[in-house]
Amino acid sequence: MDGAFGAPGRTLSHWPGNHTPSELKHALSTGIACNFVRLSADDQAHFLKGLCAVVNNHFDTDGLMALFALYHPDLALVHSERLIEWASAGDFFWVPSQEAFAVDQLVQLYVDPLQSPLPEVRAASSTEERYRLTTLGLFARIPGWLEHGLGAETERVARAVERLQSDQAQLNATHGVPLVHLDLMVWTLPLGHAPLPGRHALFQAAQSDRVLVLAPTAQGTRVRFLISTLSWFDLPERKALPRPDLARLVDRLNSLEGLKETAEHAWRAQSTQTASPELWFGASALPMFATHADEELGSSRLDLAQIKAEILEALRSAWVFENEEDTGDLEDIFAV
Repeated sequence: MDGAFGAPGRTLSHWPGNHTPSELKHALSTGIACNFVRLSADDQAHFLKGLCAVVNNHFDTDGLMALFALYHPDLALVHSERLIEWASAGDFFWVPSQEAFAVDQLVQLYVDPLQSPLPEVRAASSTEERYRLTTLGLFARIPGWLEHGLGAETERVARAVERLQSDQAQLNATHGVPLVHLDLMVWTLPLGHAPLPGRHALFQAAQSDRVLVLAPTAQGTRVRFLISTLSWFDLPERKALPRPDLARLVDRLNSLEGLKETAEHAWRAQSTQTASPELWFGASALPMFATHADEELGSSRLDLAQIKAEILEALRSAWVFENEEDTGDLEDIFAV
């Protein structure tokens, strides 16, 4: 299912290296599973011949909904659009609806070893057991969510929803510069100390693979540069641009800053081989897929325009334009 990890059998996944049949392909593993349950009984039986188990190699919203679609095909056929929306809130960090965002937050909450509403999940003796128990617990709840809505469950993630709405309002009040040829959206926030908007609000507003948000303060500039899963997953209708060399960019920025990466605050980045890496200036420990980075960010002393220029150059170095005239709209990014 969700993942492509050399396991024997058949694949229903959007992960890199998958062998999903072309007629079933979709941007999300949940969409692939929904395409599968639409097949005739004979075609399903032919596909499943000789198989005895369904396996995910990790736990997330898309993988969970893909499994749910296979185990509850009747519900999946009726509610495929909502299941796919819920999955996209997880894998693409989009907000197709407030419900979708809330479901993704609930999935993360239910699997949390410390905060899960399920006592058996909190008491699980291994990660695999925690994932299994969370799956079973949510399988018992998802039919009700589909039929009757989230109801009181929304109270569990009310704070996350409120922060999302604040993030969206912040971006709505900020002029974003889209650089279509680089699949990039740039926001420069007003001078101040407001927290930077979160991952879901950024990617939903941008609808691009890369987002750059800069927040000037009296101490310097706080920065988040994020690359989404759009350039990671196998998306049949979308051609991804090559990812920039973030490690090289970190070295370049730290050199300009006069810092070593071992400094308390420095330029850092996650590996471009991961699904949705980020570059930032600040502390060394920023979790993968962090929604917010309020505590981890520091303030770079580099000029804001210089930061933009270096990130843009890294993107341009990874991509060769077919026509130099296509770069004409890039000047907007240097406006401070």
